[in-house]
Amino acid sequence: MSQAEQPIADSNVDHIDQHGDSLDSPDHADQQFATFAQRSRRGLLGEWWDFVRHNKKWWLIPILAVLLLASVLVILAGTGAAPFIYTLF
Repeated sequence: MSQAEQPIADSNVDHIDQHGDSLDSPDHADQQFATFAQRSRRGLLGEWWDFVRHNKKWWLIPILAVLLLASVLVILAGTGAAPFIYTLF
């Protein structure tokens, strides 16, 4: 049989998981959603670190570091530490 004569696989076949349940069923989607919802939550920095690591956006690290440093200086400028910060510059 040549490649042109081979039957095309039916794309409408339901996918079945290891327990015999259909992966396309609403029940499976609900179970999967519940599983994801029960996982421990990661914080903002954890999510950001995963984003940087998986997408290889390493150039974001120095930008965030400078923004955090500037934020700390602005916050400390309004406290009693202001005279000590101004002497650094």
